[in-house]
Amino acid sequence: MRQIVALALCHLWCVVSVVAATQPIYVNNSPVQVLFRPQVAPQIDATAFVNQSLFQINDIYFTGLPYQTFNTLYFTNTSSGNILGDMGYRFDFSSGNTRGPMYSWLNDQGTISGDTFLLVSERTPVFGFMEPGYDPAAIMAARVSELVTVGMLGSFLLIRRFGKGSVARW
Repeated sequence: MRQIVALALCHLWCVVSVVAATQPIYVNNSPVQVLFRPQVAPQIDATAFVNQSLFQINDIYFTGLPYQTFNTLYFTNTSSGNILGDMGYRFDFSSGNTRGPMYSWLNDQGTISGDTFLLVSERTPVFGFMEPGYDPAAIMAARVSELVTVGMLGSFLLIRRFGKGSVARW
C-alpha cells in the first residue's frame, strides 16, 4: 500500500513540476486584453517573449503594480505588436526573489504605451549566443556621441541666453 501511495505522489509531483516549468518561448499571436473584471492577466513564465499582436493589461484590481513576466531573458516586440497598459510594464528578469536585467530587449517599430521599467544588460553572450549586430564599441561610440551632442547643445543655449555677443538666429 505504501508503494502505491509513494508512486502516486511521485507521479503527481512530476506532473506539477512539468506544468510549472519555464517555457522556452511565449509567442503572442492574437490579442490579449485584460480590461474588466473578472479577467485575469496571463502569467508568462518563459525564457523568450515575442509579441506580434495587441497585448493590453490594465490594473483592474487596483494593485498599483506594473505587469511583469517571469524568467524572461529575451524580449521582442515586432512591428505588428502593440503593448498598452495603464500601470505599465516591468521589463526585467525576475525569478523568485531575484531581479536583474534582461539579456536582450528589442522593439522592432512596435508600439509601447504606458509606464515602463526597462533594465537591459550589456553582458557577454549567454550559452554562446550573441545577438546579431551586438557591438560594445558601437554602443560606447553612440553614448559618447549623445553626450557630446547634449553638451554642445547645452553650451549653445547657455551662450545664447547669457552671452553678451549676438548669436545668429536659426
